[in-house]
Amino acid sequence: MGNAGSSNNNGGRVHTTTAKKQIDAGDMVPNVTLKVRIRRLSEENKEIFEWRDVQSFELFRNKKIVMFAIAGDEFIALGVDEIYCIAVNDAFVIRHFGLTQGLEEENEVDDGLLNPGNFKKIRLIPDGSARFTRAMGMSCRWDNMAGFGERSWRYSAYIDNGQVIKMFKEDEGKVEDDSRISPAQLLVADGTTMLTFLKGHLNNASAP
Repeated sequence: MGNAGSSNNNGGRVHTTTAKKQIDAGDMVPNVTLKVRIRRLSEENKEIFEWRDVQSFELFRNKKIVMFAIAGDEFIALGVDEIYCIAVNDAFVIRHFGLTQGLEEENEVDDGLLNPGNFKKIRLIPDGSARFTRAMGMSCRWDNMAGFGERSWRYSAYIDNGQVIKMFKEDEGKVEDDSRISPAQLLVADGTTMLTFLKGHLNNASAP
């Protein structure tokens, strides 16, 4: 999402968010190229990482996905194939985040997309250039908070074969730059809210 800067009376810069349609229920997720790192073993049996370009739509093809814009086994029990956590950070930062959260790495299975080298229960997706986040209409800046710069507005989504079935957006999706709302706020884009929705959604779907 583009940002237009304008000067305030104090000579500083005020960021305003250029209007752009947000992806919502019924829309298809955007297809952009993501840069991920894949773990390999060298001839000397040493671990090395290679870069792989992944088209974002391939992550959702023929799958039921629960996705969180960065900051759960019950989801799998409800028929969800995978859980994604996407962040406007590069592959190095996102891997370190996963390790510090105690996530178990996937070192063997090669799914042709994110593994080996990502994580088993939750897939962490690096959106370093914010291409996916911008295409979702959820890009914003938090320069007023520790100089975070461009990041993703907090949201969660349930996606079936690339189509968004439901989205929960913080502050009703009022995406803006330098918001007073903390990027850590999770009132509706949390796991519990999504889990409650899925239980009701699946019950309604199975009703005669």
